[in-house]
Amino acid sequence: MYANHDLIHMENFTVTHPWNIYRKSAFRFAFIFVILFIVFLDFYSNLFTDLLYDFAQLSKLSDIVILWIGSHLFHIPYTII
Repeated sequence: MYANHDLIHMENFTVTHPWNIYRKSAFRFAFIFVILFIVFLDFYSNLFTDLLYDFAQLSKLSDIVILWIGSHLFHIPYTII
């Protein structure tokens, strides 16, 4: 149906535009925010994260991570959990 020269010309129409720093930063922030919100705050909304919290004891791991970040990165002198 199509000749080879038609396919060659169609390949020239795909142009990739690199993301600028603002778009990259916004995408990274939104992606990380959504993932952290689903995993740490809204864990009973879907089956996968519910199983992670119940069987893999993700709540204990999140407590350890939050304590470490609070004491080592933010230098909080008291227990935050």
